[in-house]
Amino acid sequence: MNDKLKPPTIVTAVCSTVMGLFALAGCLFLMKSGGPDLLVLISILANVMLIGLAVLQWVVYFRAYVDFRIEQLRQESLSKD
Repeated sequence: MNDKLKPPTIVTAVCSTVMGLFALAGCLFLMKSGGPDLLVLISILANVMLIGLAVLQWVVYFRAYVDFRIEQLRQESLSKD
């Protein structure tokens, strides 16, 4: 039962956050330059979805990390006994 556990990857959460930030910057630039109202509205809605996706990815990551640490500590305590 000494198989190595792999920690969850953080890459998905970081990439979705960076993507959301770049999209937000594009949306703010579009609003500042006075783009068409429909395009600004679509951009805002897309940003809300991307930020929601980023938050969801962080929640999934932290849940997986907590599960990983619990399992790691459980295996360490079993190996000491």
